[in-house]
Amino acid sequence: MPTVLHPTGPAPKQGPQRMTDAPNREARSRLHPRRLWAAVSRRPKNGWQLVIPLVFGAAGFLFATSAGAADGYDLRPADPVSLSGLVREQRGEVNALHAQVAQLQSDIESMTSQVEDTTLNRLEQRAEELRGPAGLEDVSGPGLRVTLDDAPVDQLIPEGVDPNDVVVHQQDLRAVVDALWSGGAEAISLQGQRLISTTGIKCVGNTVVLEGVPYSPPYVFEAVGPASGMLQALGNSDYLQRQYIPYTRPPVNLTWDVDVLDNLTVQAYDGPLDFNHAEIPARAE
Repeated sequence: MPTVLHPTGPAPKQGPQRMTDAPNREARSRLHPRRLWAAVSRRPKNGWQLVIPLVFGAAGFLFATSAGAADGYDLRPADPVSLSGLVREQRGEVNALHAQVAQLQSDIESMTSQVEDTTLNRLEQRAEELRGPAGLEDVSGPGLRVTLDDAPVDQLIPEGVDPNDVVVHQQDLRAVVDALWSGGAEAISLQGQRLISTTGIKCVGNTVVLEGVPYSPPYVFEAVGPASGMLQALGNSDYLQRQYIPYTRPPVNLTWDVDVLDNLTVQAYDGPLDFNHAEIPARAE
């Protein structure tokens, strides 16, 4: 066989060549699931791979604990108790207590009347004489009806007007009471409740509380006494003429109505008369 010469010299000797399938093996190793899992499992595990399962486990435990604490009940009731409902409930409880007090007072008077004692009888007679001035008896006669109310609810608060100016405050009500007393009133009621020397007028929000019972506006006073004297006293009240009457005109429009009545009746006070803090001072020897 003729010898073939290499262009630059004799052809180099070549050993037997091995056929390799390394690229194919590498491709197969990437695709085989078992080898893929083995490769992943040989990788060093970092901290996050251990923490994440613990976090999800703790969250599941908290959700289970919360569900057990709720005991299957709705934590947000769909029908919350309304403020008006609470007011009605409280008013009913107070009225029931007033009725109980009236019954107990009647029982005491009935039992006391059966006792025969000169000193006791004299004290009873004196107490009976003081029932009228103390407000424990009905009073009828001519007088006034005075009505105060907030600005109309459908009225927008005008620009530049303080929102506090469109509602009636307790100092407004007290000014009316002071003027009526100074004008010669013999008996005064507010919202049908007789006012006596221990009555306090207190505003809570947009309501007035008398003897523990809340009332909403309009606020209606009825006073038995000389109409001319009480009208004059209302007109001479510095507070009313400066701090209330001017706000009865636009743009505020508070309500101020005064009616002269030929005859009206102010009911007797029927609440408790006990003093919780006041004491009669000891007489000097």
